[in-house]
Amino acid sequence: VVGCHSVPDETPENFQRIIDVNLKGTYFTCQAVARELVAAKLPGSIVNISSVGVQRGIEGVSAYTASKGGIDGITKCMAKDLSQYNIRVNCIQPGWIVTPMSNELPDGIK
Repeated sequence: VVGCHSVPDETPENFQRIIDVNLKGTYFTCQAVARELVAAKLPGSIVNISSVGVQRGIEGVSAYTASKGGIDGITKCMAKDLSQYNIRVNCIQPGWIVTPMSNELPDGIK
């Protein structure tokens, strides 16, 4: 979920929705997978998706970027936590890709 709002126009509700979907959704999905792998004593690999925006900073998407920065952080922590179970956790930071979601972004952000 992106939700393009400048900092002065961002609402608490939209910010929370973005965090809930992008960050909490990722965290608890990873947790569910990790629990299954640990219980089954299986090695595994979890790959999270972040955004190049975390490194670059992009106008109008600060809530989205905050959620993706959080994914970077939880990925590093999960990699350390789960390494003892032979579970790798990595994160990809793709650049802009033409998708229905990116088509909704203002031209200055694309």
